[in-house]
Amino acid sequence: MSQLLHLQNRKRNLSWKITNNRTTIRNLDNRLTRLKNAKRQISSALTTLRSSRNKVNRLSVSALAWRGNRKNNFNEKYDRYKSSVKTYVTKVEDSLESISEEISNIEAKKSTYLANITAMQNTIEILNTQIDVIERTMKNG
Repeated sequence: MSQLLHLQNRKRNLSWKITNNRTTIRNLDNRLTRLKNAKRQISSALTTLRSSRNKVNRLSVSALAWRGNRKNNFNEKYDRYKSSVKTYVTKVEDSLESISEEISNIEAKKSTYLANITAMQNTIEILNTQIDVIERTMKNG
């Protein structure tokens, strides 16, 4: 009888763990959805930003329109602007890469939880068989 109780307790414990793993997977799926949406939005914004940056970087100043101190002052500010935009684009690209890495990590965790669920379900099947054998033996006793 104690062996039967032990097997039933193991089965109950595994069922509880499966439920918890499924809850964790739902939470991971929610995080994945949010991260993938953020990645898509940031990617779109980055494309727009790069396009705008390229237009501004191709801007040429007529030598006739700007001369002397005004030209030098403009060029200094323009160079600072280009540098700032380049830094900002790099930071956005780094953020995008971080999001991609986080997505990969979460997908790996999810795969691990799914594999654990499968293993626990297989163990429950084995436990069910053992429980059936013990119950039949007790019945036929």
